[in-house]
Amino acid sequence: MAPEKTKTVPDSTKVDPLNPAARHGYMDACFRQLPISSNLIEQARTKAIQLLSKDLSGRGLSDVNAGYFEYHVDVTVWRLIMNRLMMAKNKPWPWTVSLDKNDLSQGTSSVFREWCQSHGPSGETQDSSSTPRSQAPLSQHQAPVPQTHAEADRMAREAREKANEAELEAFRLERIAR
Repeated sequence: MAPEKTKTVPDSTKVDPLNPAARHGYMDACFRQLPISSNLIEQARTKAIQLLSKDLSGRGLSDVNAGYFEYHVDVTVWRLIMNRLMMAKNKPWPWTVSLDKNDLSQGTSSVFREWCQSHGPSGETQDSSSTPRSQAPLSQHQAPVPQTHAEADRMAREAREKANEAELEAFRLERIAR
């Protein structure tokens, strides 16, 4: 039997926003009350990582504080979901925390570093066309075969982004049709 959805929202003042487990617990409890799937939350997290990484990279950063990065990914996930549900005004991010992105004494974000390594300074995905490949022309339903693990990750990420954009557009059209 599936667990019932809880109707009570946790008290955000009793949650330590700097504790990732506590913060995620609060977010999960709030998200369980919304008409969204765990897949949508994962897509929002992927998009949040991309948006934040692109922003930080655009500011010339290649390493940031791990806590700063994860906190701001969570803020972005929250805002993406609330904006999608048109609830941003009613459900703002509950905390205001100031973290120094440049304080690397507690460790750097490996997620951001990997993103920077797989993207150029412009934030665009590294073009692997400098490596010559002999490929037959692809049909409409075929995709190129990745040559490296990093390229496979990039291709998967791009496919998820395209699917997310299509899902967002479908959601917007459904909202308009109502």
